[in-house]
Amino acid sequence: MQADFDLIRALLEEAHPGLYRYSTKSEWDAACEARRGKLSRAMAKREFLAVVAETLATIRCGHTSWEPDTELQKEIANARLFPLRVMPERKRLMVLLNDTPDDRTVRPGMELLEINGHRPAEILDRIWQTEIGRRRHYHGKKTIISAVIRVAVSMVEREQRTFLP
Repeated sequence: MQADFDLIRALLEEAHPGLYRYSTKSEWDAACEARRGKLSRAMAKREFLAVVAETLATIRCGHTSWEPDTELQKEIANARLFPLRVMPERKRLMVLLNDTPDDRTVRPGMELLEINGHRPAEILDRIWQTEIGRRRHYHGKKTIISAVIRVAVSMVEREQRTFLP
């Protein structure tokens, strides 16, 4: 994994025209070394791509992203969606809709305090680092985060059989 990461980094450093537009070379180097350190163990492809996404987000360029391969696209398409539609409010998650067909315990307007042991602030920080950090403008970020949460929680918690008690 580290060799793949090193190749991605080398390609970016050679070809990206705005790599140091929003951060210095030393900041970029530090970010890459921190991310590379996460790759010292065997991991699933989706975990590796999360590290790559964090790295790309540090560039803060809306034109720089990764595309999942066919295998990962299928995995994402077949993932169970988190059954709640939520909207971030700072570091909080507020329920917009409950798509669970037979459990109406959680209602619109409620605040989620935890999702499978993860605090909303932790989930939002992770999404911000991987999906949204590369976007410089606030416009639409809340909507994007809301959509990403449904898939991201499902992918991370794919072993989980139920999301609600």
